[in-house]
Amino acid sequence: MLDTKDIRVLLPRAREGAERLAEQLTKRGFVPVIATLVETEWLAPTDLAGHLDRCEWIAFASATAVDALRDHLPLLAKKKLAAVGPATADRLTQLGLDVSLVPADRHDGTGLATALIAAGAARVLLPRAKGGREELGDLLRAAEIQVDTVDTYQTVRRADAAEVLRGALAQQPQIVALTAPSLARHLVDVATEIGAHDDVRRLAAACIGETTAQAARTLGLRVVAVARTPSLEALGVAVSMCQPVSSR
Repeated sequence: MLDTKDIRVLLPRAREGAERLAEQLTKRGFVPVIATLVETEWLAPTDLAGHLDRCEWIAFASATAVDALRDHLPLLAKKKLAAVGPATADRLTQLGLDVSLVPADRHDGTGLATALIAAGAARVLLPRAKGGREELGDLLRAAEIQVDTVDTYQTVRRADAAEVLRGALAQQPQIVALTAPSLARHLVDVATEIGAHDDVRRLAAACIGETTAQAARTLGLRVVAVARTPSLEALGVAVSMCQPVSSR
């Protein structure tokens, strides 16, 4: 394990999620450097109420997807709710909802699809990010389950992202923790814009899953560690496995 004293970890994600991850890293002795490059924009899908009324199951692949439907709690309470992992299940429970299914082992789209198929799901609603991955829906359709997808939110770049990243890099982080492919893309785009592309590429990158790691590698980032499961706790362990670069 890494000696974490004075090691700074860049967190380029939305403020709420970054604060939860920062808490995990602080417990491990790291110094979090939050760079809020993006924010969540809530969408208003057409006929959302109709989709909610017709479905048997609602499958949540993230806690953000739960928050996107927080104004529809009475309808959610009438449905079977599936969560991709413990953090998403916790968010549903915090809203007073019962969780019918959480995959026992694999907390990703494949694990959630496998669990829903085993549960005999017939019609599933997938609230998701605009432009999100199709893996979960494709696996369910392949099992002849009727699937409805609705785009309920999107992650967008903040207007002050360049200024924010410039300030964060001035603190000379040595590691970057990435929780989604979109965050890797935003990070590289903003870094390139401010002439800091090489600075970001030198960072040791820890990723929450292999999909994020693949995107980061494609963008030229130096992926050093990948979390064993897609959770903030596991990402904290992955960060601990990184060998950081020296400060300039």
